[in-house]
Amino acid sequence: MKHTEIDYSYKSIIDKTHTNDIFQKCNFTESEFLKAHFVSCRFIGCEFIGATFQATILYDCTFKNCDFEELHVGADSSIAKCKFTGCEFEGARNYGCEVFNNEFTDCDFSDGCNVFE
Repeated sequence: MKHTEIDYSYKSIIDKTHTNDIFQKCNFTESEFLKAHFVSCRFIGCEFIGATFQATILYDCTFKNCDFEELHVGADSSIAKCKFTGCEFEGARNYGCEVFNNEFTDCDFSDGCNVFE
């Protein structure tokens, strides 16, 4: 399913599963993801500014030119086998998320970002 220019800002995304979906220019600013699963999805030009991931799984997803500024990723979350190209992670924080086998190209990890440590 394709999601284009949808405003999800300040919303709670709870117990949702997306497989092979495409999100283009969607706004997830200050959104809360709780028990959400994204598998083999593509995100292009999306904003996750100040969003929170709790018990959320991102697996085999692709992110291109997305903004994760001030993102908070909590315990019981997992980010694995994802590809990030041209993404911003300024001030993004990891609070117990498992992260492994991700690829990064031309991404900005400034201002104390620790999401992928």
